[in-house]
Amino acid sequence: MLADTRLSQRVGGQSDIRKLTAADLIDEAAAWGIRRRAALAVVTETLDQILTAIPVTSGDARVLAVIREQATRIRQG
Repeated sequence: MLADTRLSQRVGGQSDIRKLTAADLIDEAAAWGIRRRAALAVVTETLDQILTAIPVTSGDARVLAVIREQATRIRQG
């Protein structure tokens, strides 16, 4: 079964979760009145925490791999 990759609302103008970037998340936060510097810090820290937690998190290895891949892609993009 394939998962639906459409977001329920646009984030930073993006509607496909596979194309979402850290910049999109920061743009969305800025659109809501959050300072870009604060948004950058929150997005960066959250992605770093996700990637740090994955190796010590129990669960389906395939799911954790997808989460790691997506977090890495978002952080780099």
